Parts: sequence; C-alpha cells; structure tokens
Amino acid sequence: MLEIEKLTLAYGKAPAVSDLDLTVGEGEAVSLIGPNGAGKTTTLTAITGLIKPASGTIRFKGAPTGGRKPESLVRDGMALVPEGRQIFSTLTVGENLRLPAADLSRADAESAIQRELERFPALASRLGDPAGGLSGGQQQMLAISRALLCRPQLLLLDEPSLGLAPKIVDDVFEALEGLRTEGVTILLVEQNAIRASQFADRTYVLNAGRVVLSGTREELADAELLTDSYLGAL
Repeated sequence: MLEIEKLTLAYGKAPAVSDLDLTVGEGEAVSLIGPNGAGKTTTLTAITGLIKPASGTIRFKGAPTGGRKPESLVRDGMALVPEGRQIFSTLTVGENLRLPAADLSRADAESAIQRELERFPALASRLGDPAGGLSGGQQQMLAISRALLCRPQLLLLDEPSLGLAPKIVDDVFEALEGLRTEGVTILLVEQNAIRASQFADRTYVLNAGRVVLSGTREELADAELLTDSYLGAL
C-alpha cells in the first residue's frame, strides 16, 4: 500500500529525515514512534504531498506520489487525521461530517455519517453544536470520522492520543482496532511508544530523523529495548 525508499526531507538546509525506508502492506497497521522533533510529522507531510522530498521515493499503491497534489491522493484513497485535529471549529459537528461526504448522494452520505455516529456515539447528540465546543476527545473522534468519510484505503493518523484522558485514549485505540478488522490500512504516528507498538503489526522507531529500530509486535515486546531506542540510548 505504501513504500518509502531512501527518503530525505529538509526544511531549508536543516535536515529533518534522512534515508528513511518504510513499508505498509495492505490491511496492515504500522506505527512510527519517536520523541518530539524525530521527524514523524514531517514524514506524514511528505507522504500526503504537502512538502517535496529532497531525495528518495514515495509510492502509494505502487505508483510514485512525486508531483501529485494532496487532493489527488485523497481521491485515490489516502486520508490524514492531522495532529491537533484541525477541525472547522465554527461549523457544527454535522457540517464537519457532511463536508467530506459532499460528493456522495444524499442517501449514501447520510448512511456513511450514521456509521461514524455508531462508531463514536458521543458525537450523535452534538450534531447541531459548534465543533469548537467539543471536548478534546470528542474533537479527536470528529477528526477521525471526517477522515473516514473520505473512504480511505490508507489512513494516516498523527498523534491521535495527544492530550487525551486515558479513558478516551482507550476509546480511540478501540476504534482503530475496529478499523483494522474492516480492512483499513493504517500508518500511526505516536509518542505513546508502548501503546502504539502493542497496537501495530510492525513498528519503526524514529530518532533524529533516522530509524534506529524496527520490528514486529512480538519482536518489540521487550519494553526496555523499545524505551532505549526511543530515547536514543542505542
């Protein structure tokens, strides 16, 4: 579904990511973890076509993404849940949900929105409320639902647990587990190293723009090894 080879990203002359190799197979859940400034969000920004790589290749469903606009990638089946949610705070919850379903028939849009309300029941009673008045957890649910209404084959999530209460984090990861059983391919960027590696089929640990460790859930079950690599002790 996603292949990254020798990806190098920079802001001006400052390198952000160096020689990154990463793959996400169809139907797989992969996490990319690391501390602040490791290059995780920058990597997602490049995958979605918002910045141009200094070098390297990104392929989505076998085709290079170079030169493609973000909206083209969305139409082709890629969707991003950005860090900080980035919902339209002055619009209602219902309006936020209807925007990505605008190209569907009225019946199909209502059916798709209903599925999201069943996934996140806390949104159902807030459809007429301004999205900016939701709690942080509800805003995150809205951001995930909005991305899912784009009907993605590849869902990218940037720090979905950031700033949320532990119970809400549990709800978010439960929803992600459900998406995996539905066949949605997931690339999850997280600072919550243990939770992300327990959720994902495979995990890459990024530090200072380079992968310092990667492996399956079973291979990274050693919390000390994972913590050492996360902190850069390796």
